[in-house]
Amino acid sequence: PRPDGDGGSASIGAGSGWEDRGRRDSGVSRSSAERERVRSVRAGSLVILSLVAARAEAFYSLERERLSLELSGTAKFFPLLTLSPSNALVDRDETVVGFGSLRINGELFLDSASLEVAYHLFPVAGEDVGVTDSSVGAAGPQGGLVAPVVSPLRLIDLDRESSTSDDLVLLQNLDRLGVTLLGPGESEVRIGRQAINHGSARVFSATDIFSPFSPATLDSEYKQGLDALRVTVPLDENQEVELFAIAVDRDLDNSFARGVYLARYRASVPEVFDASVYLGTSYASPTLGVDVSGDLGGATWYAEGGVRVWNESVATDLVEANDITVLPSDEYGTPVRATVGGQYFFPFELDVAGELHWNGAGSTNREDYVETFRRPEWTTGEIFLLGRAYVGTAWSYSSSALTRLSLSTIT
Repeated sequence: PRPDGDGGSASIGAGSGWEDRGRRDSGVSRSSAERERVRSVRAGSLVILSLVAARAEAFYSLERERLSLELSGTAKFFPLLTLSPSNALVDRDETVVGFGSLRINGELFLDSASLEVAYHLFPVAGEDVGVTDSSVGAAGPQGGLVAPVVSPLRLIDLDRESSTSDDLVLLQNLDRLGVTLLGPGESEVRIGRQAINHGSARVFSATDIFSPFSPATLDSEYKQGLDALRVTVPLDENQEVELFAIAVDRDLDNSFARGVYLARYRASVPEVFDASVYLGTSYASPTLGVDVSGDLGGATWYAEGGVRVWNESVATDLVEANDITVLPSDEYGTPVRATVGGQYFFPFELDVAGELHWNGAGSTNREDYVETFRRPEWTTGEIFLLGRAYVGTAWSYSSSALTRLSLSTIT
């Protein structure tokens, strides 16, 4: 488990997702943007091989009577090989790139307030990486391998590409810029760019509409920050209520009216189960998400599901904003997404997770996978897979405190 805002979710109870406080239309031609997405998505099997070749960290702390400052930095390097067999959409492809992850974090703490800032830089080197975005951040199974897929849940942002050539791309991300104010009874108000999590699934997120990780993400240490106002009020040590107001890109019409406005209730019954429910609107569409998890023997079980009743006008605008041919207005519907799974921890440092996932926003036939590009869930970065039903596993073995071997499969 990692602290709030990081890739994992620290548990308040067993297996919790709680953060630690501290269609088909053959007559329609594809746009250039849509063709690019076809190239960037591998509908068949995909093998991704990566080894963290280097990692370095630095930390500095300054303490004063009523003030403290913490600065930290992380540098990582990943050599990456992807092997994609030919299929109905694309030819066989082999990609070799090397990418880095350079991050600087800063936190300033006062008596009843704190300021957090973080900047992330992703240098990517490889043949023609500056010509096609298939390996450096497009949505899809390869999407988000290096940097997070650009989320619309930011009011304003830096240009993602700070520098580009044929064989080198520098991607940047101002990932945190926010203030936390402490109130009575351990209540909190967070304003600005921050990470928001939901759900317990390890492979397929069904209820995380807050810029989730792609299943193919290699560097998931930090969750992408969103521009939000968040109020947290604990009811007791096992219950809390949160209110969210999350901005949408100001280039979209009526961006404030089309934001994400949710209320979330979370509760924990110690050593039995945890539950989390959010209800409200996202992109001016009624939205519901439920997550439950618990322990059973030496295993952790979890289930989560979400549904949204799309506002057709807003859904159309979201898709059009990405230069994609729009579906007829009766095609968005009310897709349900759900995941059930479990994880077992063996005594010899091996843990295995298995999940079943239903992606109601996907397509049932492989020949129709391209239609998923025309869904608002795809353009907002909430889904990364094109089909409906999936099975996923995640294996992890730690041979020492410094060495870990991981394997993930999606079918």
